[in-house]
Amino acid sequence: MGWIRDRMVGELELLRRRPSTIKAYVRCAANFVRHFMRSPTELDESAVRGFVLHLVRVKKIGPAGQKLYVAALRFLYERVLDLPEVTESLPWPRTAKTLPVILAGSEVAALLGAIRSPKYRAMALCAYGGGLRIGEICALRPEDEIGRAHV
Repeated sequence: MGWIRDRMVGELELLRRRPSTIKAYVRCAANFVRHFMRSPTELDESAVRGFVLHLVRVKKIGPAGQKLYVAALRFLYERVLDLPEVTESLPWPRTAKTLPVILAGSEVAALLGAIRSPKYRAMALCAYGGGLRIGEICALRPEDEIGRAHV
């Protein structure tokens, strides 16, 4: 891809995307180019749609993978090649929304009862009682007041 790849990486770095995102977008774009063996500047909307349909029908990628390819191709055409009309009608796939698993009271009691260390038991009780994340628990200090609203 040459200059297109370099420009894509540069644009992603300017937007401060994570290295894993940059790698994934470049991989998707490279697979797209490899599929047609032509420059993306020579391809039109029907080619892009056909490629995504090929991924869904033949490669059997899931909604998350399809979403990644759509995002990468949109970025390529809109930000890098300045050809937004090529991907503007490309649909975002629907992804299933799953509900979180809720533990029963007895399961919570068994989980908290299995923790023997007072330090980790206090952390788990704070996390459960306050709905805190692990990072928030790790950032707690003795002077923090939990349970009282600051006015």
